[in-house]
Amino acid sequence: MSRFKASKFKNAKEKIPHIEGWITGLNLGSIQFSHGNHIKASAALMAFNIPSGNGGSLAVLPINAKGRKDVSLPSLQAHSGLVTDFDFNPFDDFQLATCSQDGLIRIWDIPGEGLTETLSTSSLTLPQQDSQVEVVSFNPCAGNVLAATTQKLLKIFDIQEGVEKIAMNGHNDTIQSISWRQDGTLLASSAKDKTIRIIDPRQQTVANETSGHENPKDSRICWFGNQDYILSTGASKSRTREAFYFDVRNLKQKVSSLNFDSSSGVIIPLFDPDTNMLFLAGKGDTSVRFYDICETSPHIRDASIYLSKFQSKGAALVRKRAMDVMSCEVNRVLQLTQEGVLPITYEVPRKSHRDFQPELFPDTLGDEPGVTSEEWFSGQNGEVPRVSLNPSSSKPIVKKSSSTASPVKETDNKPQMEKAAAKPEKPSKASLAQKSTPPSSASSNHAAAANSQLKETESVQKEEQKVKKPAFLSKRFTSKFRHINVVPMHRSSHFTSVKRVSISTLSESDGFHINKKWAAVPMSGAGGNVAIIDLENPCKLPEVVPFVDHGSDMTDFAWDPFDDSRLAVTSMNCKITIWKIRGKTAEDFSAEVQAELSGHNDKIYSIKFHPLAKDVIMSSSQDMTIKIWNISTGEEMISLDGHTDQIFSIAWSPDGNQIATLCKDGKIRLYEPRSSTSPVQEHNFVSGTKGARIVFVLDGSHVVVSGQNPARCLSLFKVSNLASPIHQENLGTSPTFVIPYYDEDTRVLVCTGKGDTSAQLFEVLPESPYLASLAGFSSKTPHQAFSFFPKTSCVVKDVEVMRAMRLTMTTVEPITFTVPRVKKEYFQDDIFPDTRASWEPTLESGQWFNGEEAKEQRRINLNTDGMKLLSEAPKMNAPPKKYTSEEIFAMKTDQEKKDELMSAMTDKLGLNEQPLPQDEMEGVDDDEWDD
Repeated sequence: MSRFKASKFKNAKEKIPHIEGWITGLNLGSIQFSHGNHIKASAALMAFNIPSGNGGSLAVLPINAKGRKDVSLPSLQAHSGLVTDFDFNPFDDFQLATCSQDGLIRIWDIPGEGLTETLSTSSLTLPQQDSQVEVVSFNPCAGNVLAATTQKLLKIFDIQEGVEKIAMNGHNDTIQSISWRQDGTLLASSAKDKTIRIIDPRQQTVANETSGHENPKDSRICWFGNQDYILSTGASKSRTREAFYFDVRNLKQKVSSLNFDSSSGVIIPLFDPDTNMLFLAGKGDTSVRFYDICETSPHIRDASIYLSKFQSKGAALVRKRAMDVMSCEVNRVLQLTQEGVLPITYEVPRKSHRDFQPELFPDTLGDEPGVTSEEWFSGQNGEVPRVSLNPSSSKPIVKKSSSTASPVKETDNKPQMEKAAAKPEKPSKASLAQKSTPPSSASSNHAAAANSQLKETESVQKEEQKVKKPAFLSKRFTSKFRHINVVPMHRSSHFTSVKRVSISTLSESDGFHINKKWAAVPMSGAGGNVAIIDLENPCKLPEVVPFVDHGSDMTDFAWDPFDDSRLAVTSMNCKITIWKIRGKTAEDFSAEVQAELSGHNDKIYSIKFHPLAKDVIMSSSQDMTIKIWNISTGEEMISLDGHTDQIFSIAWSPDGNQIATLCKDGKIRLYEPRSSTSPVQEHNFVSGTKGARIVFVLDGSHVVVSGQNPARCLSLFKVSNLASPIHQENLGTSPTFVIPYYDEDTRVLVCTGKGDTSAQLFEVLPESPYLASLAGFSSKTPHQAFSFFPKTSCVVKDVEVMRAMRLTMTTVEPITFTVPRVKKEYFQDDIFPDTRASWEPTLESGQWFNGEEAKEQRRINLNTDGMKLLSEAPKMNAPPKKYTSEEIFAMKTDQEKKDELMSAMTDKLGLNEQPLPQDEMEGVDDDEWDD
C-alpha cells in the first residue's frame, strides 16, 4: 500500500500576495543570455540581474522586500561584462559569488542592513580566467569551496585562501549547468556535447555518464539532495522541451521523463529535499509547475500549476530558514519578470495556525559547514548540522564576519612562510592540558596552576582570533572615487548639429582632441578636413564650420600643449603640418601653416607632443620608424628603429626621457631616445591585431596597455620589467579596443572605445588590487571619443575632479566627473592635490636635444577661492550606536518586557478604545442605600 501513500505536501497551494507585496517598478528590459538563472536567494537576501551599460550589475534586496522600487536603487557593480551567474554562500546568507564574461570570479560581502549605496569593491577577486566564466556554485557541505566552469573546464576554488585547487578537463563542449550532491562529494553536469556526467571532483574523474538531451541548446541539471536521483531539463531534436529523471546508480536508463511544449526558453528546475517538492519554471513562460516526487512509480506526480500574467526571466527557491512557518509556508519561489520580482508562496492547508506544525517542517540544513575547505580537499566528508525551524528555538539570521582572504602573490608569501617556519609551534589545548596535569598524588595548587595556564592560553588564542579579523579587513582597499558620478552637463552647454563627423579615422588616432579654447573634429569627405569649434560659445553649429584643409586624407592630429592656437596634423602625403589658428567665427577665422615636416617614406600613423620641451614632437609611420622633430627648425633630429610591423601606439613618459611603443609584431618596446635609437627593453606581448594603446601611469613607474586578446583587456606593467604584466583586467567582448585616458592627479583611468555607449573607470594602484573598479558612465547614444580639459577647468566647489568633451555623430557634449561629498563648503584637499601647469614648458627644443634634463613643471593650488581645507574641518562626534531590535529587547528589564507585553495585548484587544460597561456606571453615596 506504500505506493498509494499520500504526501502531506502534494496539497500545498500557491498563494500570491497582493501587488503591494511584489517588487515592482523595475523595467528590467531584455537580459542577455547566460547559463545562469538570473536570480538567486539566501535566507536573508535576493539578488538578480539588472540592465546596465555593460550588463555587469546586480540588484541585491532583503528577502522580504516589497513595494515599488526606483530604477536607480543601489546596486552591486560587479563586473565589466555581463554577470553570467552568481550564488549565495550556504553558510553565510550575506556572501555572494559572481562570475562574468570578463573572466573574473568575485566574492562580495553584503552589509547586514543590505545595500544602502552602490557597491563596487569586492572582498576577493579570484585569479583571472582565460575565457568567460559560465556557472558558479558553492559546495553545500564544505565551507569556502566554490565550483566554477569556463567553457570545457570545471574548476574548484578555495576562497578561504583565494586560490584554484582543481582544474578538470572532462567535457567535449561548453558546460551549461552543474549541481552538487547535498553531501558535497559528487557533482552532476550537463554540457553542450549532449552528455550528462557524474563527477568526482577530488579524484578528477568522471564516475559515470550518459546521453542527455539531443538538442545542444541550453540545459539544466538538478541533484535531488542526498538521494541517488538527478533531473535534467533540455530539448529534443525536434525542439520539444523535456525533463529526464535518472537514477545515478543506473544512469544509462531513464527512470521517468516529462514532455512539454516547443518554447525556446530553458526550464529551470528547483528542488527542496526537505519536502520532495519540485518546481519547474521556464524562461519566457508564464507558468510555474509544482510536482511531488515519490519513491515509487510514477515518481514525478503533478500537483499544481500556477499561471502568471508575466513571463519569467528567471526563478529561484528561497532557503527554508526564511519561511513563515506559522503560516505553514513550506516553500517560496521568486519569479523574476519584466517589472520586478513576484513571490509565489506554497502553503499546506491547516485548520489552525496557532501552533508550530513539526510534521511539515523537519529539521533543515543550518548555516554551519560539515567540514572545512582544508578537510574537504584532503578527502574528508561530513554532514551539515541541522537546525529546527520552530520559532521558539530558531536563532535570528545575522551577518557573519568575512571568512575569505585576499589572494597575495607568491613572492609576498615567502617572508611570512619563513617567519612561520622559524616560529615555534604553539601547543594544542589537549597537549597543554596533558603536560600540565600532575599525578594524582600532587597537591591541588599544581592543578590550579595548570588550569590557570590552560585558561591563559585559551584567552591568548581568542585574542589572536579577534585580531585576525581586523587584519584581513584592513587589507581591503576602498577608493575615494569608487562612487564617482559621471554625467553629461546641461543641454545648454552642448554643441549640436555637428555634421560630417568622420568615422573612418585610423585606429592609431584618438579621433578627437580639445584644449581650453578649441575642439578639433575630423570631417568625412575628401581633403582631410579638420573642423575647429570654439568651446567658449555652446550653440547649434551653423552649416559652415571653420576648418583646415590638407588636400589629402587626415591620419592623426594633436594640439600643442604649450600653445592653444597651434594644431599639428598628419595626412596621407607623409607630412606633418603645423597650423596656427586665429579668429573665432567663420568670418574672422584664419589658419596659417607655420611649418611642414617631411622625412617619412610612408604614411604617418600618429603624432605626440613632448610633455615638457617646447617644439618637440614625435611621429610613427608605416615605414616602421619613429622620428622626433624640432618644429622650430623643421628638422628631423632622431630616428628610432627596431620595429618589424605596424606601430599601434606611442607614448612619452611624464618626464619626457622615455618612449614606450606597441607593435603589431606582438612586442612592447621601451626607448631612451637621446641615448640610443634601439630599444632598451623589448618583450613579447600579444595585444591583438586590430589595434592597441599604451600609456604611462603612476608618475611614469608603470604603463597600462589596452588591446584585444581576444576580448578587451587592460594590462599593467612595471616599467623596470616589461617582460610580463603584474595585473590584467578583462573588459568584455567588443569589436573595438578601448582608448585609455589617465588623470595623474586622481590616478583615475577612463576606458572607452569608438562606437561605445559606456565608459569604464579604474583607479590605478601600485599594489593589489592594482586596478580598482569605479562607477562608470553610460549613455543611450554611442560616441566616437572622449577628450579631457586641463584640471584648471574643473569647478572644485562642486567637487568636480575631471571634465571632458564627448564626441557623438551629431553633438559635442561636456561630461563632468564629480565625487559625492557632504561638506562641499570645504576645499576637498584629499582629492585635489596641487596640479601641474601642463601648459608651461620647462625646456626649449634645442636644450632637450642637447641632453639637458627637464625640470618639473610648477604646481598650482586649485583652491583659488580661499576655501577652508577639509583636513582642517572640526571633527564631528560619532553618531550614536544603532541597536537591533534583538539588542534593544535584551537590554530591557523583565518588568519592562512584561509591561510592553501587557500593553500590546491591551491594544490588540482594543480595551483602551472601548471601556467596559461597568467603567461607565456612576456609583451612589452610602446614605442612598436602602436599609
